[in-house]
Amino acid sequence: MPVISYNFYNKEYYLARAFKVYMHVPEETYFNYTLPALSAFTLAMCWPLKVNYAGSIRDFFKAKYEQISNQLRPHPYLGIQLVVVGIVMLYISAFLPSSVRFIGVLFYFSSFAGLLYIYLTPTVPYKKTLLVIIPLFTLGNALQTGMFTVVTYMSMTLISFFFIGNKASFLKKILLFITGIFLMILLQTVKGSFRKATWKGEYQGSKAVLFQELVSRQLGRSDLWTAKAFFPVYMRTNQGVNVSLVMERIPKRQPFDGGTYLFESVAAAFVPRFLWPDKPEAGGAFNMEHYAGVKIRGWATDIGPIGEAYGNFAVTGGIIFMFLLGGFIRLAYRKVLKVSIKTPIVVLWIPVLFYQTVFSMENDTLQVLNSLIKSAFFMYIIYKIYPVLFKPGTAADTNKVQVTDDYTSINYNPNI
Repeated sequence: MPVISYNFYNKEYYLARAFKVYMHVPEETYFNYTLPALSAFTLAMCWPLKVNYAGSIRDFFKAKYEQISNQLRPHPYLGIQLVVVGIVMLYISAFLPSSVRFIGVLFYFSSFAGLLYIYLTPTVPYKKTLLVIIPLFTLGNALQTGMFTVVTYMSMTLISFFFIGNKASFLKKILLFITGIFLMILLQTVKGSFRKATWKGEYQGSKAVLFQELVSRQLGRSDLWTAKAFFPVYMRTNQGVNVSLVMERIPKRQPFDGGTYLFESVAAAFVPRFLWPDKPEAGGAFNMEHYAGVKIRGWATDIGPIGEAYGNFAVTGGIIFMFLLGGFIRLAYRKVLKVSIKTPIVVLWIPVLFYQTVFSMENDTLQVLNSLIKSAFFMYIIYKIYPVLFKPGTAADTNKVQVTDDYTSINYNPNI
């Protein structure tokens, strides 16, 4: 989006100027920092886990799938139990105090692990029906609340699990990617109108029908792909504007923070709120005011880890910080693979653990660390209370798997 902003929605474009959503620093200044910083983050996070056999990491997951399926065969209702508990907790969480509400949210996220349980359990009754109804419920809940974050990002997290073991051509993957991008753009164009009609309580009809009408109206527009029609999508997705506000403000109007608040946020991720009642909270209100000099009320936005990194450590230090953050996420992912050696089912909880890292660039460092640590602790408690969810049975493990410090070593039996 920053590239589009510099070339189309710059300060000369009347809507960008009116809403002050143009890039606030020169193009060279912006990309000289953000490109290396994002490259460092991506490099550290996506550095391949070497697999020491004639195969790939995909074969590792295929082997895990076979083990999980064998373990779940005698337990056809485990996945259904997870889904039901998750949905119930979704509604209960609305009445919980804010300090513990995230627990209810984690139970709801666990229902998506339950969906994967159902997918891999060969003995689940009405399996295909459940695999349709559960996503439809998620979509219906999004329509009722007007919040589509879970639908969008959990879909991105889950879809790879359904591709494991299923061959898909490169063309099919490209078409799926393009379709996904189109649907996300379409959603952004109607989301504002949908919320305006439903959140104020003026609309009394079916929200599903309203959403369908808005989508149909949007698709029927002759100016769908004009600059003016695309502008709302640009406004909601250009995270670069917030980062440019930070780069314009620091160090011109205030000095680099030097990690003062950021390190406090990192510490806050490891300490429960009952031990630190006034610890920093995730979210953009403080960051936008502190780093970007913008007060926000009644809506949410943030500068992202990349804005925090620059505001604290300047260009070089910011790039190093982004590399370390990406490395932390990779380390957490690698830990899941190590645990899955003895407990294969843990891979089905990856969506619960890493859901909020999927859109980490929209949030802040505290959100990333907080979600990973709390989710891991939540899984540990669930394991202690109800271990059958993670070890439902002992399947014959013909794969001897060893994860070393730098790679995953797998002796793979192709007959499993």
